[in-house]
Amino acid sequence: MALFLGVLINALPVTSFAADKGGRYALEGPGRVSCKAFAEIDASSDQMNLLAAWTLGYLSAHNRVLSDTFDLTPWQNIESVIGLTRQYCLSNAEATYEESLQELMRFLAPDRLQAAEPIVQIGSGPLQAVVYGSTIKEARQILEREGYALPESDEALATTLKKFQRNIALPETGILDQATLLVLFID
Repeated sequence: MALFLGVLINALPVTSFAADKGGRYALEGPGRVSCKAFAEIDASSDQMNLLAAWTLGYLSAHNRVLSDTFDLTPWQNIESVIGLTRQYCLSNAEATYEESLQELMRFLAPDRLQAAEPIVQIGSGPLQAVVYGSTIKEARQILEREGYALPESDEALATTLKKFQRNIALPETGILDQATLLVLFID
């Protein structure tokens, strides 16, 4: 993944950012922490919660300033973002956390949501997911390419997702949960 991230270094469309003539800027807050230090933070600690909140603000700011971008992380929740960032950091201990987020954004940019669209709730009862309609459409296309038959109904999607989840040893939720989305879109 690190090699792939490196190849995409110039793929992220950006508007101009404020920085000095050398392209430098002051990095505020938890983004300054090294990847080595980040990798050692307990996932349930207050420090991780602060880093997660900083990350959400950082991503929101980039959604605002990047051209043709509504949502860089259209299906990823904060836990997935932190997990993907941790994966990069484990191989790049000397990088800062902010640098790892830059690499993640370059990796995710090709699949970003470029324009606003409605959010759809799928599933029923206690097992529900809230995703963009395009996420459902893309998941259906991937499942079809993998050989799963997909009639148009939500019930048929749930049945197919359970079969897919069973085949890859995930809990059979029948919804587009984060574990399933990670396998569909990242693996």
